[in-house]
Amino acid sequence: MLASISDPFSRFFTWWGAELAGIVSASPAAASDNPNIYTVVVLQPAGYRLIEPRRHRTTSTNSSDEAPLALPELLSLLAGIVRANPSATVGIRLPHRACFVRNVTLPGAAARDFATLLSLDLERSTPFKQNDVYTAYTVDQSQSGGWKQSVRQYIIKKTLVDALRSDIEALGLKVTAVACSNEAGSIVPINFLEEPSRSAGARIKLLIGLAGLALLLAAAGAYIDIARHQAALAELQSETASLKVEAKSVRDMTTKYRSTASAIASFNQLRRESVSRVAILEELTRLLPDSAWVTDIKISGVTVDISGLAASASALVPILEKSPLFVDATSTSALTFDPLQDKERFGIRVRLRNVPEDVEKTGEEAQ
Repeated sequence: MLASISDPFSRFFTWWGAELAGIVSASPAAASDNPNIYTVVVLQPAGYRLIEPRRHRTTSTNSSDEAPLALPELLSLLAGIVRANPSATVGIRLPHRACFVRNVTLPGAAARDFATLLSLDLERSTPFKQNDVYTAYTVDQSQSGGWKQSVRQYIIKKTLVDALRSDIEALGLKVTAVACSNEAGSIVPINFLEEPSRSAGARIKLLIGLAGLALLLAAAGAYIDIARHQAALAELQSETASLKVEAKSVRDMTTKYRSTASAIASFNQLRRESVSRVAILEELTRLLPDSAWVTDIKISGVTVDISGLAASASALVPILEKSPLFVDATSTSALTFDPLQDKERFGIRVRLRNVPEDVEKTGEEAQ
């Protein structure tokens, strides 16, 4: 739960930190005309041109009819400049086609915050990311003092400059300015490397105000997040109580089911292991010859007592012993001859095969 609360705070302060970092810079300044600055003109994709100081607006070391310099040639010339003039610096000028330009109308009363407003609006209105580009702007002086001000923002990708800048600074030269040309080929009075200035008082007030707003929003976010977690916890506790009742009901039903299943299994086992009276009668009917008939049958547990008349009663015991249903056939009375029936009267007792002892003890008697 603590992790889920801290993550929104972390994202919130990361976002505000990026916004505050972008606000620290303010209005731009045009490139200075320092006589020690050598200007490197980037001629995409043909190559480069090096312009000497003091003549950078009129004359260059490479006239327009000369072939552009390749990067190794340019770096060789700059290395010679370092040896001849250690205090020299370099400025880079990009062609107009390498610069993205957009016009924005801003409130005139916010003139000191143009840089901040443009920075905040950059990622919202363009596909560029603040960390991937250099930006600068110029103000239309013809509208100075109006309640609306037309501002032109210039944007270049850092990848167009950083590699060349690194190569130049590796020679010991400092790149102090990056500018671009306009549609007519003239130099736009901007420097992409200058951070916009802002008065210390206004900057502190803005930072304090934004910090207070950030704290207020963070507190509101914490309250909302905690309230949401508490509501979710209460709902979870209610569902848990309901599930406990259902679980108890399921356990009771499971216990009853197991008891019933055990009784059914025991009954089925008993039924498989017990022999029905019908099966006993069918077996006797199958075994006894036609010259014998039964006058009395008594079933008691696992024993069956048979009484009747037969032409040869002594032959019945071996016949019953061969049955898969009976075992231990013995005579229970002496054989006597009945002259009226012209047959021998017999009494035989047999046991049932594969019947458990509990059936023998609890079995019912049938006659």
